[in-house]
Amino acid sequence: FQVAPDKAVRDASEKCNNAASGFLAEVFARADLYAALSAAATSGTARGPARKKLLELHLVSARRAGAGLAPAQRRRFVDIAKQIADLETRFQANLGSGKAEITIAREQAGGLKPDLLASLKSDADGRLVVPTNESTATQFLANATDAAARKAFYVSLNQRGGAANVALLEQAIALRDESARLLGYPNWAAYVLADRMAGSPQRVESFLANIDTALKPLAAEQRALLSALKGARLQEWDKAFYADIARKKQFDLDPETVSKY
Repeated sequence: FQVAPDKAVRDASEKCNNAASGFLAEVFARADLYAALSAAATSGTARGPARKKLLELHLVSARRAGAGLAPAQRRRFVDIAKQIADLETRFQANLGSGKAEITIAREQAGGLKPDLLASLKSDADGRLVVPTNESTATQFLANATDAAARKAFYVSLNQRGGAANVALLEQAIALRDESARLLGYPNWAAYVLADRMAGSPQRVESFLANIDTALKPLAAEQRALLSALKGARLQEWDKAFYADIARKKQFDLDPETVSKY
């Protein structure tokens, strides 16, 4: 559903993906399986560190899937999980199935590598049609010498999915918050991090604050260097272009040439 050129195939794949996600949401939330796991934990039938750890992980996974909730809450949790899976699938499908592209005059194609230029088609007016996706982003933003072309590409790339995806994201955020609260967590972040190394949103925020303190001066220095190369304020669509120039000046290195070996 993300890459197939045929819409019927994408639709069928999306339907299959949603059905599989819904099935797994129901299985992992089954109260009878959770009861069996709990009984195994109480009886002590899991012997040895590996089996005990496996049982512990399954119990945690079952609780996080809503298996330990009261029937009505469990049904709601499973329903939310299905809705979230559907929203995520549609979000990704919108990113992959849209025809995001820009058109540029041929004189705006300066700096582009021959292989990218050769892959571009022309419209009825003779302008070059550039697809805006991840596969062309690195080459285009790093090599296009025309600032207006870089800006148009950057804006198009980051607007894929448009208002439809914004609406899907807003729905997903609300559903995630509800599902986390059903399990007793204050928010989705606390739910996601509870069984990970970080443990809590507070530890993540502390970690990021420490990184900010350590790296912001260096980031400001590097941004100032790129702004100096440009001779004006650096925009987001300029970063890859001037970073490439800086690398070539500092190391006499063309990353694309190196990648061929």
